[in-house]
Amino acid sequence: MIENQQDSVELKGLTVAGVEPLLRLCYFGSLRLTHGNIYDVMNAANFLQILPAVNCCVQYLKKKLTFENADDLLKISDLYSIPTLRSFYRKYVLDNFLEFALTDQFLNLDSETLADYLSDDSLKITSECMLLHLVMKWYDHDPKSRRDSAEKVFGKIRFVADGWPAVYYAIQCEPFNTNPELQNLIRFADNCLSDPQMRFMVSDHKTTRVRYPKKTFIQIGGKIQPTAHDFLDFSYLPLDFSDDLSTLGWHKNHFYHRDLKRWIPLGASEMSETRTSNGTLTEVNGNGNIPVLGGQKCF
Repeated sequence: MIENQQDSVELKGLTVAGVEPLLRLCYFGSLRLTHGNIYDVMNAANFLQILPAVNCCVQYLKKKLTFENADDLLKISDLYSIPTLRSFYRKYVLDNFLEFALTDQFLNLDSETLADYLSDDSLKITSECMLLHLVMKWYDHDPKSRRDSAEKVFGKIRFVADGWPAVYYAIQCEPFNTNPELQNLIRFADNCLSDPQMRFMVSDHKTTRVRYPKKTFIQIGGKIQPTAHDFLDFSYLPLDFSDDLSTLGWHKNHFYHRDLKRWIPLGASEMSETRTSNGTLTEVNGNGNIPVLGGQKCF
């Protein structure tokens, strides 16, 4: 190589701001990164193939990532081919979707990306009805250009998992009254909620299963002795006057949300599917199937 015969070699494209921290890393074992030098250091570390420094830069970018600076940081990810940063951002969006929905990035999402987010089981949201409100906000931001892709996006909302509130809200919104594909979504949800047998037959369907990726417990019917904590979780439940007044009748099925540490309704039970199971707890497989252990179905 010609560089072997030269007294000095010019490293084009590198800056003092990028190289000096790397020299300190070599001599002192520490790397000082700031918002002002991260671009230069990342460029120098990538050019010189100093992998520990590259990893430090990636970790720094993950730590500093917010919705406000995401566009700039993701440009670094694409420029230097760092797929882990973009996948980290995707998880960040899914974990903080309510906050993300308040940003301009959310309003300007293309339908493909939003549909991808909505289809993920790990999307953290308080309810599908709340999610529907947020997606309607996205749709109303530019209804003319989003009308053709509406079904692709709204079809990822799991109307059945939330029961009737999401359906009642949807039929009040303009696209669900004029778009035949969206009307079919509501018709499907209506059929599932009205026909218990159909609901269980399609329990694996993406639009009906609970949006929760972890293994947990579900409650099918039964009764509990109420405590102060129970009334906080199940304040909507009436007292069962047919039995002891200290017994609370569970008129809905629930699953335990391990992150929120609360029991969340799975949907109202119809008369034809009422169960007397004395509070049977069964494990959710994590793949959408719900094995029911014990209990008695009343017709």
